[in-house]
Amino acid sequence: MSSSLQRQYYLLQRKYYYRLRWKGSYPNPFNLIYIDPKNIKYRLLASDRTDWRRKQTIPEEIEYLYDDSALNKGAFRRRKNIGRIVGGDWDKYKIPWGENNLYQSLREVFVNGKDWEETEFVKKRFEIIDITGSTYGYETKDEFLNERFRYIGRGESPYSVGFA
Repeated sequence: MSSSLQRQYYLLQRKYYYRLRWKGSYPNPFNLIYIDPKNIKYRLLASDRTDWRRKQTIPEEIEYLYDDSALNKGAFRRRKNIGRIVGGDWDKYKIPWGENNLYQSLREVFVNGKDWEETEFVKKRFEIIDITGSTYGYETKDEFLNERFRYIGRGESPYSVGFA
């Protein structure tokens, strides 16, 4: 059986397990739910309930380039947790979205007119490239700037295209 077919079988199995367990009151985990980006106020931090922590993926020699909120970013693995209802106080471990380094850099570029190269986010990424040889899969600073930010649109404000 191919891995794609196995995954589909696994997901359907979970879907029907939860549907039987909660007798139809359980929402379909495959339905997309629209959330207005203006309503996003917080970012999840790692806790004893989350099963992924960014710090696990960052080499020690570059940890100093990340602030505490970035090192402690938490998440739930989609494949493991699809359709799962997680109890506990995991949602209390959060920080305001505005404290996110990338968010601050986006504001600096699109609201204050700074160049990407002047933002803290890009400066740190460049330092990571210098130390480790790559960041986000990009091996040069030019490649990082030209490819990573191309989809954002260097001249368009995120406010005019619906990002904020």
